[in-house]
Parts: sequence; structure tokens; C-alpha cells
Amino acid sequence: MRIAVTGSGGFLGGHVVHAARARGWEVVPIRLAGHLTTPDAAALGPLLAPAVSCDVLVNCAAALKPVSAFDHFINAEAPAHMATMMSAAGGWLLHVGSANVSLPCLTDSYSRAKRAADTALAALAGVRRIDPGLIWSWSGEGPAAMVARYLDMPLPVHPVPWPCNLYRPILAPDLAALLCDMVEEGPGGASKVLVVGDRRITLFDLVRAMARRRGRRLLPVPTQWLASLVGARALSGSPLLQQFLALDRGLDDAVGERRVLPFSLPA
Repeated sequence: MRIAVTGSGGFLGGHVVHAARARGWEVVPIRLAGHLTTPDAAALGPLLAPAVSCDVLVNCAAALKPVSAFDHFINAEAPAHMATMMSAAGGWLLHVGSANVSLPCLTDSYSRAKRAADTALAALAGVRRIDPGLIWSWSGEGPAAMVARYLDMPLPVHPVPWPCNLYRPILAPDLAALLCDMVEEGPGGASKVLVVGDRRITLFDLVRAMARRRGRRLLPVPTQWLASLVGARALSGSPLLQQFLALDRGLDDAVGERRVLPFSLPA
């Protein structure tokens, strides 16, 4: 098996590269960040050229905090160009989207762009889409990086809003293994799969588990106290601060095929 991986230098992409090589596959890493500066397909083509000789392109590239036209292009438009290029070469695309697509309440720029990409890809052949929920790492990578940096601050106690969002998180190595399984299944499998963990757990509990690993003490701060400090409108209007609201992002009501991965808190 010969696969190309965009976002290979990032959080999930790095795990996918490791998992694929562990299976004895040849991996062609493709990095767009720092190399692609123009938000158009003409500039994207040369960077993706090595992928056309591969069986599949696994797209892990994403701008998690989009602020520019380039970021929007990566999240919303580039995936369809990738799919078209791979199809023309006889390969196919496995696209990593986001479970945010299935949460209409999320209207931030990242979620809107991911929905746009999902809609465009749904109309194309030779594409499989996977929408993971919260991807977690106990070593403090990816979405957990901000938590790790905060807990590493030398404070006697670390105030943390409570109860925070409710999730069904998945671990990055487990998701990478699932992506490799889907590569082995080939392009004929389910066209779209939602991926969640088998436990419903709040963000506060995830932070508390990380705090235990680091020997830190938490001070729970009720959300209504935080709202009184920063303002309810600011709290609900910021994608970052929204993480501290009591919102259910467990995706229990989402329709379509899903894969459930085991998730447990460290002892």
C-alpha cells in the first residue's frame, strides 16, 4: 500500500503517518502549511503532485483557528480539489472532516468551512469522509495542548470552569488506526462515518484527569460565575469560551453510520 498524507506534520497527520508505517506501508508526507501561500487550486496542484502516484490520499490538513482567506481555502475548498485530482489519477480521497458538521448550533468559521467541504465532497465519486468528535491526547497534543500549557503554569491551584461541554472523546492513536482500517477497506466502504468515543465525559473531567497526571489541583469555577465576569454574550459568542458552557457535543442524535472507539480515563 502506498498512501499520501496531507497535514503529515500536524497532530493527527503525524499519528496517521506512524500508524501507516507500522503496517509496512509506504507513506508520502505532504505538508501544505508554510508551502502553500495562495488560496487557489493552481498553487495547490504542484504540492499534491506526489499524491497522484499513491493508492489513496488521506487528508488531515486543517486550519483549526481560521482567520484568513487561505485558512478558509484549506478547510472549505481544497478537499474537493484533492478529490478531483486523485480520481483523475485512479486513486481516491479519505477526508478527515469534523463532527462539528453534525452540530447545527456551531456557526463559527471553522464549522461553516467544514460543512462547505462536506457538501462539496458529497457530490463527488471516489471519496470517503470521516467526521471525528473531540480528538484527545493525554500527552498534551492537539486540542489538549492549551490545557497542558495551562496546567504547567506554576500556580497553587488552577481555576477551571465547570461543568463545561459534554463530549464523547477519542484518542488520536485510535483514530489513526481506524483511518488505516478504512484505507484497507478501500473506496467502496461507507461514504461518510461519524466517529465518537464510548464514554460521555465533560471537558472538566478531561482537564481533571490531566491535572492528576501532573500533580495539579483544580478549583472548579461554576459557569455562571464566569459569565458574570466576562459577560454572557462574550461567553457564548467565542468559539473558545463556548467550550466552558454546559453544551452537549456527545452527538447522540446525529444520523448516519458511526464507529465507536473505546475511551477511558487514566488511573
